[in-house]
Amino acid sequence: MNEFKANVYGANGVTIIKTLESTEADLNFGTVRKLMKLIKIDNADNSLDIAKTIGESQEEIKALLGNIFPEATVRDRNNIKVEELFSVFIQIVKYAVEKALSIPTESKGDGKSVPFSQLLFQINYALCKEYTALTPFEVDEKPYFKVIELFSETREYQITIAEENKSKDAQTRKIRRPAGDDWF
Repeated sequence: MNEFKANVYGANGVTIIKTLESTEADLNFGTVRKLMKLIKIDNADNSLDIAKTIGESQEEIKALLGNIFPEATVRDRNNIKVEELFSVFIQIVKYAVEKALSIPTESKGDGKSVPFSQLLFQINYALCKEYTALTPFEVDEKPYFKVIELFSETREYQITIAEENKSKDAQTRKIRRPAGDDWF
């Protein structure tokens, strides 16, 4: 299980007051979606771009830290070094992408790439469409790995059913030829 850690520093910036810890089980789907949208991982050419985005989005980042480390106070969030935030976010990005790559897909070979934040939205939408009792807000509150697991199993089932239907259609399809003009 992946663990995410960040140190909270004292006023001098050297002394570690406490270490915040979180696991993938604590990470909500909505938090990952917001983080991916915020840091625009698809547009980042290198880690410097991500660090720059983190530096420019301090308020949103601090709000996300409250979701990643629920026990962190506002004061704790203000006393985490940017380098450590960067490290935590990179870990989360790697974890999120790794889990998303485990989703079964149909190979269409159309070559279209979808931004990762858009992919997460599509997962949320597809689950709500498939399971009508779910709302997008409920999906966002669920643990990330559980949402990906549910979506993976749902896609696997959908692909299996589609293949079965395709093979049934091929077996029952009759070849018909157009009638000639002298049929009457």
